[in-house]
Amino acid sequence: MRAINQRWILIVVLSVLLFSCKKDSESSAGSGSGSGSGSGGGNSGSGSNSSTTTARYMQNATVEDYTGLNCGYCPRAHTYLEKAKTTYGDKVVGIEIHGTAYEDQGSTFTYKPADNLGTVMQVTGFPTVHINRTINSSTVDPTSEIGPHITGSSVSSTVGLLISSNLSGSNLSITVKSRFSTATTGSKLVVYVLESGVDGNQHSYYNNDSTSPYYRQGAILTYKHDGVLRTSASNILGDGIPSQTAGSEYVRTYAVTLNPSWNTSNLSIAAMVVQSDNTLINAQQANVGQTKDFQILVP
Repeated sequence: MRAINQRWILIVVLSVLLFSCKKDSESSAGSGSGSGSGSGGGNSGSGSNSSTTTARYMQNATVEDYTGLNCGYCPRAHTYLEKAKTTYGDKVVGIEIHGTAYEDQGSTFTYKPADNLGTVMQVTGFPTVHINRTINSSTVDPTSEIGPHITGSSVSSTVGLLISSNLSGSNLSITVKSRFSTATTGSKLVVYVLESGVDGNQHSYYNNDSTSPYYRQGAILTYKHDGVLRTSASNILGDGIPSQTAGSEYVRTYAVTLNPSWNTSNLSIAAMVVQSDNTLINAQQANVGQTKDFQILVP
């Protein structure tokens, strides 16, 4: 009788293990894999349903300045970026992009893959400032150009981002989570490493221009450069995100090897989700070692 009871208990336990079901919250909404670009290493991606279909997130903007130290007209774009950050703070992700144009050979500012980015974005002169990746700026008034995209009670996004990172020596691990409250197809994830407070001898044509903030400051300016694009953890134009259902979350992790000349205390990570035509959907920025959470307006 005891042997029968033991056999019956074993049958019941096996039945429970064989026929148990996985909970809905553990279901996958997408996945991604590949290898990092620039000085990045490997990366991995996965997705899971952990958002809501009603969520709305703070809408941020990107301001990208295609520039060069040998470009005498480029200080005006630097002023534009400064005004944008002063006016809108963290709602603006400012990026200085230095390709090989208007840079001396061997310049520590140069990031050669940026040449391809500039070609795709149809940059034909310097400086060129793009708002939300694809909108050409007049480089005059950031308030009128950027404000409508990020201010107002009706301005929000259906995509939110979280950035976290861990630095060990020269090895930087970056994780970006993207949440989608509506179904999305054809989007891409762009992840850049930026450095601020970088010294550089900037050429200026404004020494004799009494209307310029650089009037009588000399032909070479020594201001600090912020948001300098150092490397792209993703493809510089973005890595494809698998189609996402409403209420899904997509997670991707990148490994980047840092240049020892970069000041790790001044490094930050810019992450963007863009459409297939490179138009920005939303962006987020976090200092290296910081976790920047989802900016939820409506749960």
